[in-house]
Amino acid sequence: MDINPRLKKIIFDKLNSDLEEFIFFPTGRETWIINLDDKSWYFLSDCFGQVYYNSIFFNRFFRLFSLEQNEYQELLKGWFADVTSQNVRIISRRNGNFDYIIEPLLKKNIEWSLFERYGWSYEIVRKYLDMKKNLNKKFICVGDLL
Repeated sequence: MDINPRLKKIIFDKLNSDLEEFIFFPTGRETWIINLDDKSWYFLSDCFGQVYYNSIFFNRFFRLFSLEQNEYQELLKGWFADVTSQNVRIISRRNGNFDYIIEPLLKKNIEWSLFERYGWSYEIVRKYLDMKKNLNKKFICVGDLL
């Protein structure tokens, strides 16, 4: 489905605005975009190019634009790839709450390093580590990636 470029820009701007304070959280072979306040999740990706999105949140988000899941899924794929610089092969929806996974991840915190990339490309890991170092932050927000 072709979406008007102006509508696409409006949607991307709204996504940037709504998700900018949430955390880009890499842990081993996965990266998450989460809200630390309530431990809710928005995206989960792996180093093989599979991305999952929280369909409960995004169904509500895209109602504003009168778009259904089959119409907005490619937009999410493009937005996620643009923001994270990750290669997205497949994007799918997931329902549910992953609090039981997110809380232990935050405590475990399997950190990336240039020597321990867990299947991620050198460029992605380097970008993330440089941002953490230069911004002197414990967590990188989506807004920092924009």
